[in-house]
Amino acid sequence: MIRREGDRLLLLGEVTYQTVTGLLAQGPAAQGGGVAVVDMGGVTRADSSALALLLEWLRAAGRSSARLRVENLTPDLASLAHLYGVEDLLGGATGGEPEGVERAGAS
Repeated sequence: MIRREGDRLLLLGEVTYQTVTGLLAQGPAAQGGGVAVVDMGGVTRADSSALALLLEWLRAAGRSSARLRVENLTPDLASLAHLYGVEDLLGGATGGEPEGVERAGAS
């Protein structure tokens, strides 16, 4: 489930291969613009589909010259991002932020 609060999208519940298609359709582009933050703090369970979802949203933001920041990345997703070597695409701590991508509040 996605809930919008101002310029934030809060992801809630499971972000897995069973739910990702519906979430993709509800993402920042579908929210009418103005989304600056994707907050993963409400995610209870996630798999690699969640990474694919975030990467697609970040790509879409980059195409429209929007800035999108990922916050509160869950430990399991941070681990998967490291394993797959995409932590820098999510604004990982090892180096600068890719153009159009920011990350803050990850734990």
